[in-house]
Amino acid sequence: MNTPLKDIIARCEGLFEDLRFASVQEWKAAAPGRKAIGYMPIYVPRELIHAAGMLPVGIFGGGDQMEVIQGDAYYQSYICRIPRSTVELGLTGRLDCLDGMLFPSICDVIRNLSGMWQILFKDKYVRYIDVPQNYLDSVGGEFYIQEMQALRKDLATLSGKEITDDEWRDRLIQWFRAVAREEKFIYIEGVEIEVREDDYIIRPASGIDPEVCARLAILTLDGKKYELQIVRIYNARMKVYYEYLLNEVARDAK
Repeated sequence: MNTPLKDIIARCEGLFEDLRFASVQEWKAAAPGRKAIGYMPIYVPRELIHAAGMLPVGIFGGGDQMEVIQGDAYYQSYICRIPRSTVELGLTGRLDCLDGMLFPSICDVIRNLSGMWQILFKDKYVRYIDVPQNYLDSVGGEFYIQEMQALRKDLATLSGKEITDDEWRDRLIQWFRAVAREEKFIYIEGVEIEVREDDYIIRPASGIDPEVCARLAILTLDGKKYELQIVRIYNARMKVYYEYLLNEVARDAK
């Protein structure tokens, strides 16, 4: 069934404003043993989490919807609100539905946050995702592959599900096909639609199952059916490494 654009935005707005992550809790409750992994955007290989049978959940901090009290005890007040409010989310139990957290190499503050998380939540899986600074295949490429293979092993252990090369490749392709533009306009088969609430669409897509996301993103416009692609593309420089990694996996599979 096709969904009007206003209904899609309303659904995404509800997800956007829910700092209790009810949709994540519902997803986990639907089947015994399900796990969810939070991640701080960007540079995190969401498709690896997905391939392990777990739900990748983007954590963007608490925004302006919550007061930061406990978080200020861990960071100076002049530090970016994202890490301070993320600590607040964790300490107030709002992230209890997550079985682990991945902290990418965004900035020094997030690097430190990964260490804090290990101390504060000893029962949770925590990993800092380092990214290469050298773009030679024999240096940065090899380093990144080693990092991804280590994460692959960790996630497989946590989920109890082996991540095969084929499944990894399929999930990688699936995530790349779900791409949203970051401008104020979304282009669908040549049709330009202004969506001022674009953040309501991009951010909730980071916290729901990709298959659900794909089903949600069907709309009717002028009597025609379109697919609204609502997942943010990876940073361009990381896309190069994902393509490199994809080629390596494909080569090894031959």
